[in-house]
Amino acid sequence: MKKSISLTSALCLGLAFATSAVAQEVSEKADSASATYDVAQADESQDKIIPCPFGWSVEPNPSLDNSLNYVTADGALAVSVTSLSKSAGSYATAEAYARVASEQMQCQIPTNSNIVKNGWSFVCPKDGIEAIVYGDENELVMLAISGRNPDTESRLENFIRFLAYEAKNR
Repeated sequence: MKKSISLTSALCLGLAFATSAVAQEVSEKADSASATYDVAQADESQDKIIPCPFGWSVEPNPSLDNSLNYVTADGALAVSVTSLSKSAGSYATAEAYARVASEQMQCQIPTNSNIVKNGWSFVCPKDGIEAIVYGDENELVMLAISGRNPDTESRLENFIRFLAYEAKNR
């Protein structure tokens, strides 16, 4: 005697096989994706990962403690980010630090930054850099920017957004 399967049973059986096949394919893709991106996951035994926006490279500044150098892939824009918390003095404001630093470096007088809120900016024409000092007392940061021009302005603005995001979330 020949057994027949109802249409509903056949559809359910087909759906079960299809679901199983899709789940296996998704699992295989997830495994290959996680294997591909293992490098970005650090555990306690590995070095800390330095955050870096897409299209930039980063490395510690060898000549300055608490400082990182970021450079765009094409080398058109470079930003050195330095924490001044240990060197700024106990009651230094961003404005005061910028004034002293610009004087010592023989740069232009600091003005309010047009790119960093509550930041103080000064330009050093002979060195070709712009410096921006910002932050609260005892938590000052200085950006030394090389290559800022109308062509690199949007990348610099995106980099500043990246810094703000990292500061907020870390």
